[in-house]
Amino acid sequence: MWHRRKPAEATSDFRELCTEAEAFLGGTYAEYLESLGRKVPSWAWMNLVAHGTEADISAVARSDNHWDESAIWSTGWHRMVSFLAADLLTLARTTDQTVSALQREVLVPLELDLAREHYGRRLGAAQLVSVVLAALHGHPSASG
Repeated sequence: MWHRRKPAEATSDFRELCTEAEAFLGGTYAEYLESLGRKVPSWAWMNLVAHGTEADISAVARSDNHWDESAIWSTGWHRMVSFLAADLLTLARTTDQTVSALQREVLVPLELDLAREHYGRRLGAAQLVSVVLAALHGHPSASG
């Protein structure tokens, strides 16, 4: 049976939802999940390249420690994120596209598709790289 939540519980749930949405839209969703000790779904590792600012993406592409000393940086997934970030920047530069256009037209729709499919399969880092690269380089804008 449905019951009403106490105002304090509803406010706390709302804040948590807003924090999670902010992390997702800001490109820090994997970091957010890790900070809570939650399992990071494979699709969430591409969140930074799909939503991060060009400055954040550039920092990760240079292998700057974007996540400081968090558990994310100590995993193998950071290399995959760094590789995808560098490829995104190179593709934008060589095709005269903006990073934000490639994010909007290719990466965000792919991220949402992968999130929908997540419960049916879990991709490894190499598989995720292959899927993202195929989407980026197969997009009409990649032909320059």
